[in-house]
Amino acid sequence: MKENHFVLSLLIFILVIHILAIANFWYWSIDWLDIPMHFLGGLWVALFFFWILKKRFVQVSQVLEGNFLLLGILSLGFVSLIGIGWEFYEFLYDKYLAKGLLLIQASVTDTMTDLFFDWVGGLIAILVYKIRRERSLSLRSKNSPKPES
Repeated sequence: MKENHFVLSLLIFILVIHILAIANFWYWSIDWLDIPMHFLGGLWVALFFFWILKKRFVQVSQVLEGNFLLLGILSLGFVSLIGIGWEFYEFLYDKYLAKGLLLIQASVTDTMTDLFFDWVGGLIAILVYKIRRERSLSLRSKNSPKPES
């Protein structure tokens, strides 16, 4: 239940900051703002991937529990898919809506930086997931009844 609230709260936080940033032209006046936004976006997407896997794809989740490398690769693949989709959105916005005014994508460097920070956020989510899982397994083994000799 806590995980549900955190994933939803992080999404709401990101959306509120994004809406404020667009309304107040922060993305154009604060050069570095998109870096933490992409970091938080990558973090959220990976956490959402873990949540949806656990809630909707229980059997797949149980299989992947034993293979952390594959789980990490799949979650980063999901982060990449969403990040690339977002970059396409920015490209199409610049090409067809902005028409040279207030462009979102300044350069290829900007796009690569955005995708890099999507990944950094995703990697942090993977590390948090791994640490929480190991703690959970450790607590379970401590609380399980000991066989009598």
